[in-house]
Amino acid sequence: MTSIVVGNLLDNAIDAAADGPPPAGGREVWLTLVEAVDQVMVRVADSGPGVPPGAAASIFEDGWSTRPDRGTARRGLGLSLVHRLTQRHGGTITVSAGPGAVFTVVLPLPDATPVPRDAQFTSASPTGG
Repeated sequence: MTSIVVGNLLDNAIDAAADGPPPAGGREVWLTLVEAVDQVMVRVADSGPGVPPGAAASIFEDGWSTRPDRGTARRGLGLSLVHRLTQRHGGTITVSAGPGAVFTVVLPLPDATPVPRDAQFTSASPTGG
């Protein structure tokens, strides 16, 4: 699941950084991964044009894209997929301005506490008695 999140965010960041004339500092994409005791943070930033003004509320909708329409090819699926997966797993996703756009996903880590061996199974009679 984390690979889908990272892959989609990186793909978008690379496309964004490649758009338009290169900024003075060059075209760049930054990936930051931080694992804490109970969560992991993924941050992807780019030197592209950023999220258009007023679009932050819409960018996670299925079909939203800054890319031109390509006929029958579907577009605008990556961020909506990242958003759905993040929410489904109890995480958060935010977008903010940077030199381009900065997407931050925080996902809780699964509880790795082992279940005591005697609590894993309950015994029950097949007849209910």
